[in-house]
Amino acid sequence: MKTTTVRKAFTLIEVLVSVLILSVSFIYILKIHSDNQHIIAYMLTQTRDSLEDSLFLPRSDILRYDKRHLDAYEIQKEHFRSLRTDDHEILKEVRRNIVLSEAKTITEEEMTGGPRVEIRDVYLKENTSSIYTHIWISF
Repeated sequence: MKTTTVRKAFTLIEVLVSVLILSVSFIYILKIHSDNQHIIAYMLTQTRDSLEDSLFLPRSDILRYDKRHLDAYEIQKEHFRSLRTDDHEILKEVRRNIVLSEAKTITEEEMTGGPRVEIRDVYLKENTSSIYTHIWISF
């Protein structure tokens, strides 16, 4: 006579508890992934906007554009004469409101024997706002 050994199986409660544990773990993993996607999208937007801001800032005559809404092509057009028409259109899509703060001046009286220093904040506003500092030194 052949004896058969009975293998102990998982009970229904054990299976349900294990499925619950896996489900909760999977939900937290999805939440972490979703949060990371939002952070990455925000960082990409900030990086793109900073790169676009660089089209407006290297100009020494940025001070004459106070309280104006300009595109990158208007500011940089003498540097981009040989571009194709579609490149001009790309630069024209990059727009910023340029606002300058009141000048903070440090004169020779305040600094013994030193130059005159003028400091202004340059605000570039569009989808996100950026603040840069413009320092002008005269001797």
